[in-house]
Amino acid sequence: MQTARFSFGINPIGQGLFCSGNIDDVSWVYDCGSEKKQLIKKSINHAVKDRIDILIVSHFDYDHVNGLTDLARKAKIGIIFIPYVEPLERLLLSITRNASNDANYYNFLYDPISFLSNFEPEKIVVVGHREVVGHRERESFIESKKEEVSENVDLVYMQEDGSLKKQLEDEKSQRCGKEKIYNDLGFVTIKNRWIMKFYNKPITEAEKNRFVHVLKELGFDENDKASIKNAIKSDYMREKIKSAYKSVWKRLNTTSLVLYCGLTTPCKVDFLVEPVISKLCGLIPCHQNFFNNCCYRRNATPYFAILLLGDAEFGKNEINKYKGHFGKLLSNIVFMLMAHHGSRYNWKNELIQLCPNCEYWGASTGFSNKYGHPAFEVVLKILMENKTFLNSTEFNGVYFEGIIKS
Repeated sequence: MQTARFSFGINPIGQGLFCSGNIDDVSWVYDCGSEKKQLIKKSINHAVKDRIDILIVSHFDYDHVNGLTDLARKAKIGIIFIPYVEPLERLLLSITRNASNDANYYNFLYDPISFLSNFEPEKIVVVGHREVVGHRERESFIESKKEEVSENVDLVYMQEDGSLKKQLEDEKSQRCGKEKIYNDLGFVTIKNRWIMKFYNKPITEAEKNRFVHVLKELGFDENDKASIKNAIKSDYMREKIKSAYKSVWKRLNTTSLVLYCGLTTPCKVDFLVEPVISKLCGLIPCHQNFFNNCCYRRNATPYFAILLLGDAEFGKNEINKYKGHFGKLLSNIVFMLMAHHGSRYNWKNELIQLCPNCEYWGASTGFSNKYGHPAFEVVLKILMENKTFLNSTEFNGVYFEGIIKS
């Protein structure tokens, strides 16, 4: 009997997100940032070795990306996946997120590909979005159009996105020669037994149009990509736009790269879920969070997958779009990391029916944070459905460890 080991963790960094995992000797990270930068540095040193095979950036919020530079200092990075975020939205992020005048962050927003190329990765994949037309059975894992990235990682059936490539050319994004421009219809295989599948959830047109209206009143041309990008790096312009925009700004849910990560075929899976108290903040180990007070063990489960939602918003018909995009894969999910730290504004009760076998629901939040994350009514709904809620804070992480038998 062949066996393989895997692990996945939501590391204890407070308000932000830093997920890391391993599939045998293949390592991966999903987001790396926190409102408490000292915690993210300590957590990187604790969770990461000298190589990351796959780095995924879900979206460009400050508290999800401000640890990337420290991550690249610690480890050699193989392939980086990012969503395509147009300059207009990147300018919007620059004025609505508290970056504490972090020049590094504005350089990242100005030209993400150029910024990330400084990490000297083997490849950068920019993922756009394409709506599913008609019924598609992509769960059969067609092996055509396979591009080998490394010995254990392949890009399968990922289609080049010509229109997105043209957009990047129009905005004069600095190219490094290592980038690939794809839509989100394909997937990644790891050791031919594990897949990663993306869904790029774009920013809403209503949010974008509200911002465009403010920019036009200030004399901006929304199609002038150079002026939009230059404003990102100008303290004066950011403050000017921020002053005008704050009267209409409500909530901001940005473009997010949702990640499905799971087995390609049914196997026997034994796994353990364990909330672990963090020693990173120098506190006496004790259970600081009433949500997390025990371990959970499952044996001989025929499926295993996780779904990480980034900052995705669930507007009208969005649940149906997830059904169309992921199809039967949704029934394999046992853990979902809820969108936007468990915010009530990013929650739909239909999510529980969307993933009927999802037993564990999680969030990454700051302890006693000012945003009310996770929302009490969201946690209550999960518990009333006899599901398990797991919260990662400064004081504790949440970790899965398992063995695949085939």
